[in-house]
Amino acid sequence: METEKDIQILLINWYDGILAMANRITASNLSTQLPALKGYLLSISVFAAKHYPDNELAIKHAITFANLAEKCDRITSGNLPHEIALIRGLAINYSILFKELTNTK
Repeated sequence: METEKDIQILLINWYDGILAMANRITASNLSTQLPALKGYLLSISVFAAKHYPDNELAIKHAITFANLAEKCDRITSGNLPHEIALIRGLAINYSILFKELTNTK
């Protein structure tokens, strides 16, 4: 059984991965990078839900990852800057929050 801190560290890594992928998405590579981001979001959502079904924090974030994957379906070249900024902002905020809670840098 993993502790709450272990799950928070996992979430830090996942949100940093989301941020790294979102930072690479531009209008010119949208058709290749966006499906990769969506696949990553879905895979961590399934992983968290499968491996931590009794942990409330993991389940809440698994739902968040699934919702972000859904958002990827609605991203177009016209709304790309706005939608990617929302995803990046969420990833940055959670990453910083969990880094402060776990006292990691």
